[in-house]
Amino acid sequence: MSERRYYFLASLLFLLLLLLLLVSSIPYVYFGIGLLLLCYPLIFDRSRRGFLPILMFHSVSDSYNRFPNSQLTVSRRNFLNFMHYLKFRGYATLSLNESEQYIRGERHWRRAVALTFDDGFLDNWINVAPVLEAYQQKGTIFISYDFIEKSRDIRQRRELHAKTGNLHEWGYLSEGELLVMQRSGCFDFHPHGVTHTWLFSGPELTGFHLPGDRSWWLDWNRYPAEKPDWITFYPQSRCRWGTPLFTYGKSLGVRRFFPDKVQITTFMQQVGRLNPPLTEDQLFKTWDDLFADREVPGKYESDSDYNARVLSELQQTRSYLEELLRYKCPYFCWPGGGKSSDTVKIAYEQIGYRLTTTGQQETSNRFGVPSKWFYRISAGYSKLFENRLWNLFKFIGHVETYRRNYNWILVFGLIEAIEMLAHKLGKTRRRNDWVFNPQTIKWDQP
Repeated sequence: MSERRYYFLASLLFLLLLLLLLVSSIPYVYFGIGLLLLCYPLIFDRSRRGFLPILMFHSVSDSYNRFPNSQLTVSRRNFLNFMHYLKFRGYATLSLNESEQYIRGERHWRRAVALTFDDGFLDNWINVAPVLEAYQQKGTIFISYDFIEKSRDIRQRRELHAKTGNLHEWGYLSEGELLVMQRSGCFDFHPHGVTHTWLFSGPELTGFHLPGDRSWWLDWNRYPAEKPDWITFYPQSRCRWGTPLFTYGKSLGVRRFFPDKVQITTFMQQVGRLNPPLTEDQLFKTWDDLFADREVPGKYESDSDYNARVLSELQQTRSYLEELLRYKCPYFCWPGGGKSSDTVKIAYEQIGYRLTTTGQQETSNRFGVPSKWFYRISAGYSKLFENRLWNLFKFIGHVETYRRNYNWILVFGLIEAIEMLAHKLGKTRRRNDWVFNPQTIKWDQP
């Protein structure tokens, strides 16, 4: 990242010098401008050094306004433009096995990227598969066992250039769809944990489950069998509104804390006697009236329970995929990026994963530089604007600057600066972004 900032500043100085020449009256001004323009690609194009961008997608759908996590969704039209650019520029899209070969210096591609998709959303079959098959590209999907549809059903998918229709897109992949996608040669699948959830990790009261919040994981933990369908009935939560929330974290990053059920039951009974709906301030006041402090008694899981849970999270999905798809799955994606030094050690030493994913942390995937990590970056779609040209430029900027092709550094930097400013000003992400409607909620649900 520091190198990128250095080249962005150098590129700005280059632009200022160019503007100075344009407004100046010195002799040979056009010669100077031409010389600068000629030198720019020679100075900033360093993409031949061998960098591999591993791009992270989640959902691909034009009906993102129906998804409460719409910041994880790129529109199908923009995704199609991204793949067209990669094909036009001659990029090879690598599987994770090929990516490992690249990093270890065993095989080289001059232009290469890897496409990864987290969570196994149904739209990966409906919208992504036709595109990758048409462009003869490869993608990797990271799957969590609890979210897989345990059926061999194969649902209708959208043709490559079909307009958005009324296909049911919201859900998760089925076993049948996994098999068909794997046989196409365009997809490989690797484990993404089992639960992909959050767990309480401490006794401190942090808030309450309220209509429209992002605490859907409470339903995941209480009703795991319903996880493949949770998007279709959100925001109708089956957990009582007003349920206390304590310090929590990703399941593979924390040791689980079990709050005292008696105190929780006492609080919920008192809430039920009051006149709903209640605000968060009213709920905090109710808690303070009942209890001396905002820490609840409870216990942490034992060492043996912790180790058993972590081993299950790391192994169960792998065993399931290897049996279903008949190939080895030596790579793991940490759900939500949540991990600890203990879980990382277990993943490598006890389960035997060769590489796992992490974010770009001052380093990159480089040819011939072995690593135990796949360093991933965002795929570069906009979280503010839906314009296709804007999204395409942002995508190209992400890919090319990661490869040290700093011809794109000005475009990349200006887009990032504009989006940062728009975010500070509170601009909405998209015209039809998901909006919670409190009138659809009943407070006193069972």
